[in-house]
Amino acid sequence: MLLSTSREYRDWVRRRRCRWVQARRSSGRVIGPDGTPASDVSINLEEAETEDYSSQRYTFTDAKGNFSLKSIPPGSYALVAHQRIQGKKAYSARQKLEVGNDNIDSVTLALGGGMSFSGRITVAGPGLIRKDRIFISLISVGEGELWGNGGDVKKDGTFEITDVKQGSYAVSVRGPEEGWYTKSVRFGSDDVLATGLQVERGSSGGTLEIVVSTGTGLLEGSVTEDDKPAIGARIRLHPDPQTPYNRTRSRTVSTDQNGHFSLQIAPGKYQVVARSRGMSGGAVASSDPRTISVSEHDRKTIQLTIAPEGRE
Repeated sequence: MLLSTSREYRDWVRRRRCRWVQARRSSGRVIGPDGTPASDVSINLEEAETEDYSSQRYTFTDAKGNFSLKSIPPGSYALVAHQRIQGKKAYSARQKLEVGNDNIDSVTLALGGGMSFSGRITVAGPGLIRKDRIFISLISVGEGELWGNGGDVKKDGTFEITDVKQGSYAVSVRGPEEGWYTKSVRFGSDDVLATGLQVERGSSGGTLEIVVSTGTGLLEGSVTEDDKPAIGARIRLHPDPQTPYNRTRSRTVSTDQNGHFSLQIAPGKYQVVARSRGMSGGAVASSDPRTISVSEHDRKTIQLTIAPEGRE
């Protein structure tokens, strides 16, 4: 077993070394909305179809708007530029990048040219909330699910999101205290939580109406493994069905020393699964998925059992 593990480790090291030897460079410049070189712009190179955020590379443009990223293994990436000035508009640009055996130079990213959206947050039901602690983000769907532009909410509940490019977006509302949830997001007659925000070329923007509420439900439960409490098991809850536009309602939490967990969640239908590596930290084992429905101010209890034969 030790020999096999050692061989697997040596193979892994060789693969990593091979990727390092083949690594290439990408360089270019960023042009601002006014047509001049944009300095101090954040540049992120995000590997396509991965959730390993440690694989991201980032840098900033210099005074002449130039940037360079080195040691890039061959693969598919998204190159993202983002500039946000406190109290002013935010701008972004992105471009797909296929890295092969050659360096990629003279990449040009142009900020600006997108549409603007205004919006307002209102409160449904009782309760007070600091609206100026909320931030609205757009998440691009179909482009590696990149974070797009966003906007800070003012004390009166209004916000503005600028430089939104053509595409399909999910809307994320971040910042409300625990116990609050996003009840609805509408753009005209469109239910954005169901169908997303669709931005078409030539459209004139519009107004987003967001409603938040204190009517969360409470999901409590316990997890067992080998007839014992599963300490540190990872619980993942996601909407059922899950779409690119409601994934922001997914939640994760770990069990405590007694195998218990609790989550405050938005009303709706969900699938819940528990995963654990066991006390030895070996292969991953999972429970069978469970489906639950939670309404406003509801309280549900669930029991999950991790089966050793389900180890991956």
